[in-house]
Amino acid sequence: MARLCFEAVGRLASPAVARRLIMDALAAAGLEEMPEDEAGFGGFACGPLKLAVLEALGEEAAEAVMQDLSPAFLRRTPSSGVRRRGRESLTRPAAAECVVLIASPDRHLVEGLLPSFGERTKVVAAYDMFGLLQSSQRYLTTPLILLLDDEMPSIRPSSLATLARVMPPTTTIVQFGKRGTLPERRAQLPELTWRRIGDAAPHEILEACADLIPAPVPGAGPARQVVLAHGDPAVREPLAQTLRDAGHDVFETGTGFAALDRCIDELPAVVIAAREMPALDGHQLAALIATRFGADAPDVVILDPSPLADIGGTPGPGVTSTVPESDAATLLRLLRQG
Repeated sequence: MARLCFEAVGRLASPAVARRLIMDALAAAGLEEMPEDEAGFGGFACGPLKLAVLEALGEEAAEAVMQDLSPAFLRRTPSSGVRRRGRESLTRPAAAECVVLIASPDRHLVEGLLPSFGERTKVVAAYDMFGLLQSSQRYLTTPLILLLDDEMPSIRPSSLATLARVMPPTTTIVQFGKRGTLPERRAQLPELTWRRIGDAAPHEILEACADLIPAPVPGAGPARQVVLAHGDPAVREPLAQTLRDAGHDVFETGTGFAALDRCIDELPAVVIAAREMPALDGHQLAALIATRFGADAPDVVILDPSPLADIGGTPGPGVTSTVPESDAATLLRLLRQG
C-alpha cells in the first residue's frame, strides 16, 4: 500500500514532495505506517491523504490520486464513475439547533457522554484525527460543539492550528485532558470560541458546555442513526421517509462506497443496503464493515429485490439479516427488535 501511495502521488510531484505529503497524512491520521486492510486504507486515502494532496497540489491532483488508488480499496474497479466522496450528497440535521462532536480515543468515555447529549441534540463520535476532520466538514452550516480530548492521537500545536482552520466558523471547542496542548501561533488563524477545562471528569465536561446545549424536550428520546444505501431512488426515497416517520435519523445514498464512507465518519446503529449496487454491493459493504469495526460493527440488513428473500437469514460475512426490499413492515419490526 505504501508503494502504491508513493507511485500515485509521485506522478504529480517530486519524490521529496510525495514523501512529505504521505508522511503528513499519516501524522494527521495518527498512524505510524500505512493501513494494509481495504477499509483502513480506503479511509486513509479518502481522508488524510486526499486532504494533504488537495492543500498542496489542488483539487484535480487530489481526484487523480483517488482514481489511481481506488482499485486498492474497492473489491472491483468501479464501472459507474463513483470515485468521488460526494460531500454534496451528505445529509445534515434539518431541525437540530446544534451538533455535538465528541473526539476522544477513549470509547468508554464517549459512550458515557452520549446518553446525556443524545436526548437534546445530534451527537457524533470521532475516535481518531481522520474521523474528527471528516465529521467536522459535514456540519459547515450548523453550530458545532467540539468536545476535544487532547489525548487524541496527533494532537500537538501544529495539528491544533490546522484543525482551527478547517473547523466551521460557528464551532465552539471545549478541550479537556491532562496535556493542555495549545494551538501553534499562526497569522490569520480563525477566531473560534475555545474553552479549556483541563483534566476533567465526565460530569465536569457536561457542565463546561451546559450553556451551549438546548434544553431537553420532555418525552423526546435519541433518534436511532440508520444508513440506507440503494441505487434506485424509487425504492430508496420512500423507504427513507418511512424510516424517518418511525423516528430514525436516516442518511441515504445510492452507493455502497458512500455508505462505507459514512460509517467510517459516523458509526450508525444500523446499515440497510441493497443486495446489488455499483462499486460496492450490499454483501461487500457488510464484509468491509465487519473487517473494519469488528465487535463494534453495526447491524447490516440486506435488501433483496426478491419477495421470497430468506427473512432473517445470514448469507454472508457481517450480514445480520435479509429482508425483501418491498417489505417495509418487516424491516421496521427488525429495527424495533434490534
